[in-house]
Amino acid sequence: MLDSLTQSFKAHMYERTSSPLFGAFLMSWLVWNYPVVLTVFGEMGTKEKIDYIQNTLYAHTSIAGVSVTEFEFGVYYGLIFPFLSAITFIFVYPAPAKFFYSFWKERQIELQNRRLELEKKVLVTVEQHQKLKSDYFELKASLESTIRERDEEIESLQNSLAESKVPNLPEETTSSALKQESGTEFVERIKTLDSLAENSDNNFDESQQVILHALAELGKPMHRSNLIDYANRKFSINKTKASLAIDELTNTDFVEVVGGNAGLTFKGKRMVVELGFCDESVT
Repeated sequence: MLDSLTQSFKAHMYERTSSPLFGAFLMSWLVWNYPVVLTVFGEMGTKEKIDYIQNTLYAHTSIAGVSVTEFEFGVYYGLIFPFLSAITFIFVYPAPAKFFYSFWKERQIELQNRRLELEKKVLVTVEQHQKLKSDYFELKASLESTIRERDEEIESLQNSLAESKVPNLPEETTSSALKQESGTEFVERIKTLDSLAENSDNNFDESQQVILHALAELGKPMHRSNLIDYANRKFSINKTKASLAIDELTNTDFVEVVGGNAGLTFKGKRMVVELGFCDESVT
């Protein structure tokens, strides 16, 4: 109970004392009544201090030539003048303070910009110039070497593709597609297409063999549109040809489309085993 009251009192006092008006009034009161403060902290005794404040500091009977009683003098110096000063500080002071702060901040920005401009004009030493020049040529040589290695790799892949037995491979794959393939992916694709070429004596054209091989490789049905994209992306088969191949394989009962998903029929699974696209476990 006591702790709760103490905490409540502290919170109330903090709210009051943290007010801008209270702080401004306190500072104003100290300025107007600084003799009282000096007397309180002086070396005189307590009774002497009280007598001096009452009989000397607040014993005046006039303010700026205007006659007042001692009580009125105390009210003016103890309350009215500090309050007016606090109000002036709160409402009047921010206007010139804002102007002078803005002026000072703008001068700081100008000085900063000027410093940056002067730093740009500073001449480098001969040693710094030589080091910058050396770093530039080293970086340039490194980039040129990387570009040459990349070009040689692309040329090597293109030569390998030209020498392989790839039936009707579109020409654009020799440039854009190969640049995006890693060496392992390229070798796997060449092996797959070589296998298709070896089976070219059967009744399936290249697009149909690609669809059969893709379904055998996936091992499960795939949505028709995804299968077409897969065949186009991995084997560079035209999407229209891939779609037509699915329709032809469906008509010949090698592929079935259920709910938009294309998959191998039993007949199709037997055929991919015969073509060597997978082992007999697929059936």
